[in-house]
Amino acid sequence: MTLFIQIKKIVLAVTLGLTSMGLISSWADSAFGIEKEPAQSASSGSTVPVTHAASPSITVSNSAGAAVELRQLLSHFTTYQAHFAQITYSTNGRELQNSQGQVLIKRPGGFRWETQSPMHQVIITDGRILWIYDIDLAQATRQLFSTKVALNPAVLLSGSLSDISRVFTVKRVHVREGLQSYLLKPKQQQTFKTLVFSFDHGELVGMITENNLDQQSVFAFTKIKLNAPMKQQSFELIPPPDVDVVEEQQ
Repeated sequence: MTLFIQIKKIVLAVTLGLTSMGLISSWADSAFGIEKEPAQSASSGSTVPVTHAASPSITVSNSAGAAVELRQLLSHFTTYQAHFAQITYSTNGRELQNSQGQVLIKRPGGFRWETQSPMHQVIITDGRILWIYDIDLAQATRQLFSTKVALNPAVLLSGSLSDISRVFTVKRVHVREGLQSYLLKPKQQQTFKTLVFSFDHGELVGMITENNLDQQSVFAFTKIKLNAPMKQQSFELIPPPDVDVVEEQQ
């Protein structure tokens, strides 16, 4: 099972229709049409921002040299840290879920995707072992991470960039004025139909995925740090004694 399937398995388990709370930067407000409106906090009655969005439109433009440009942009960092806000839409554009958290990437192989709301869950790999840790349920799944898995967003960002042209057709696209955006379509069937990376001044600030169920997920990345030192322990997990660990066979 690929890392991207594992991500989707956790994401789809989150209660549908819940909205995440917290501040999103000014770029995230405008990048893909995300807007804020006041909402009441269930715990304190105070007013906090809640994010809503419309699924973005994508226009394909000139594709000459797009794969080379994308590889160059992704090669600007060996470590990447950011907060993310994610909104997933159904095929008819209905918002299915809204979540947020933090992502850490350290090439080669290091990937940590921590969803902090509405549920606290972590996906961690050091390129050898893959952990899926549900903090709220005190459960963790451990399995070997195969280097033979198909390219997907997580593997692409944390691993080798050399196979982009071989595995994907890459085209420049227009998502929003001021962004450099690239559409990736797998040449063979993958766990997703399309993937869009968006860059602002060389930084990866947005991602859009469309899965094989025609559901679209929009990611906005903020508070970005490139090439900052990262401890290897961030990509390893020693489960607490009270956590139920399941060994999963591939």
